[in-house]
Amino acid sequence: MKFFLFNKTQKNTTYTYELLKYLIRKNEHEYTNGDEADYILVSLTSYFELETLIKARKIFPNKKIVVGGHITLGNPLPLLRWADFVNIGAGFDFFEDIKEENIEDLQYILTAHKGIEDITPNYNIRWDECPIVQIAKYSYSYFYSTGCQYKCSFCLTSWVNKYQKTNKSEEVIRKSLPTKSQVYLISNDYIGKNVAKSVTDARIPYFLKHYNEYTKTQLIRVGVESPTERIRYFFRKNVFDEDIKEFLDLAKRINKRVTLFFIIGLDTEEDYLNWIDKIGATMDAKPKIHIVVNYFSPEIGTPLEFFDLNDILEINLPKVQYNWKRKNARILFFGYKARWSSEAYYTLLQRSNEENVEKVLSLKDIKNREEFLEKAYKLGLEKEIEGNVNVNLKTHYFDLKEKVKNKLKEEWQEIKKERFN
Repeated sequence: MKFFLFNKTQKNTTYTYELLKYLIRKNEHEYTNGDEADYILVSLTSYFELETLIKARKIFPNKKIVVGGHITLGNPLPLLRWADFVNIGAGFDFFEDIKEENIEDLQYILTAHKGIEDITPNYNIRWDECPIVQIAKYSYSYFYSTGCQYKCSFCLTSWVNKYQKTNKSEEVIRKSLPTKSQVYLISNDYIGKNVAKSVTDARIPYFLKHYNEYTKTQLIRVGVESPTERIRYFFRKNVFDEDIKEFLDLAKRINKRVTLFFIIGLDTEEDYLNWIDKIGATMDAKPKIHIVVNYFSPEIGTPLEFFDLNDILEINLPKVQYNWKRKNARILFFGYKARWSSEAYYTLLQRSNEENVEKVLSLKDIKNREEFLEKAYKLGLEKEIEGNVNVNLKTHYFDLKEKVKNKLKEEWQEIKKERFN
């Protein structure tokens, strides 16, 4: 059987593409060009990459297209507008199974003729078949784990992927590489002593206890998510202001650059100004602290999939940025071009289906919040706007997600009464 991997530029050398090529050849299939292929493969991590699938369909109007990737474990239904088959879950078994069975009969393959309730996501990862891929002269990557053990309420990875990891240690992986090589372990929550020496994602409580493990790390990236402890708890990010201040003091003392990530839209401008009053003195020093912001985008498959877009505030980011800098915080405020409408568009894509996804696409270039909502309602997308969409794809943590979702619905109503009424 012949396969071709499609992406926008055809210059992609990511681990996923190298892994897929490896699995194709290992299972005695042929990797070829698009014209000769029996199937065109498209791998997507999010709906921000949907244009890649649309382009593939335009270039190959008569070919069978199979789409896979992280995107399929949230809401795969809109993908059927352009794809013939959606491979839900990991792709390790696909290339072996398709030799023995019709693709339509595979339990993890969604088609226009199969209901979502008939699908069983495939979580089987053949760790021993994961290659170490060279991505630069002295840099390699390796698939180390899937899912995440922390279960932040907004994070799709935490809720749709089964948490599992390889049995290989970092030391074993490193020994197989040339001297002085750097290895990047593809993992949502792994923190190692020598991994990604220039950039390390960390959780503040861990860093405070184990900062001596970061001797070779130049940049520490952490998700603060909110300026208020109440919203941090709503996001299930249990970090207190005192922890953040201690973390920044420590990072400054040991000369580490820091990037803080914020999810905006659930806090007011006043909340942000109050936060910098508390933390600002800590930030008034070298090395600089980067602030990265983006609007909240509730994702199908997470406990916050119910969230009404009308409840997400539009923040005056230039005002916040100006006031933060006036407080002598030596920051580089990235994300000032973040737009409410761009994240709302992304959310509506996730909440759509094969029939109405084209309506959502027509909203892509609208920048104004009021105009965006007005047109979306006129298009009949009220259920998608207000979060009344249930996909019911039985992912690994589905029952737990539903339980947490019901709790968060109650919490949000309490927060609204306390702060916004």
